Amino acid sequence: MIQKLDQIYLTKIEFSPLWISPIDTVHNIATELLCELGVFHLKLHYASSRATIWTYDDPYNYRLHVLDEIINPNICLLYPKKPYPREAKVSQEQVKQVLNNFHYMRFMDENLYLKTGSLNIMNGTVGISFSCDGNHYLSVAQFLENFEEMYT
Repeated sequence: MIQKLDQIYLTKIEFSPLWISPIDTVHNIATELLCELGVFHLKLHYASSRATIWTYDDPYNYRLHVLDEIINPNICLLYPKKPYPREAKVSQEQVKQVLNNFHYMRFMDENLYLKTGSLNIMNGTVGISFSCDGNHYLSVAQFLENFEEMYT
């Protein structure tokens, strides 16, 4: 039993080859969706190559996109241009910083790595889920202020 438990923590990362090279493209499009196209909550499922998106216009229903849809610049045509909300608790610069940190966390270690990352700009919450750990939810301010201490 202990051996099996140890094996869980020694499981090495098997990146979906689809997510390795286009991660910058995914994050650039995610930034555009959050900052310019009316998306207030975005969850990137790195392990399954999907993204879940919530919009201001339809906050009770999310849209699920597979990687091919996410990296296609035409995805932006599905979402109308919207001004960045004054009520947002996250600045546009913080959106970029959070996604840059997600990139680092995705590849930070072969045994402990980011499986999913979410950002809600309206309530200022980051959600992260790791390969060998549970889910964590914290404010964007906490996530950014403590990033180097906690994750590097």
